[in-house]
Amino acid sequence: MNNAHSAGGQRALAIRTKKTEGPESKPATMEAKLATMEAQLATMEAQLAATEAQLAAMEAKLATTAAKMAQTESTWPKSRRILR
Repeated sequence: MNNAHSAGGQRALAIRTKKTEGPESKPATMEAKLATMEAQLATMEAQLAATEAQLAAMEAKLATTAAKMAQTESTWPKSRRILR
């Protein structure tokens, strides 16, 4: 048996199976799709939480850098201070 014939046979079997499954298989399919979507949502929520944690860390670092800059600037002679 060659591959083309085998693939065609598989396709025909899938079509026959799909036709005979009937409406009682739809709830199970929908449940499976829902479970997949819920898992994807959980993954996205975890990614969002990680991104928010990174943002908080960057904001803290920025605040620290700004405070150091302000402290350093206050010790400069008036002639070297940044004009504001």
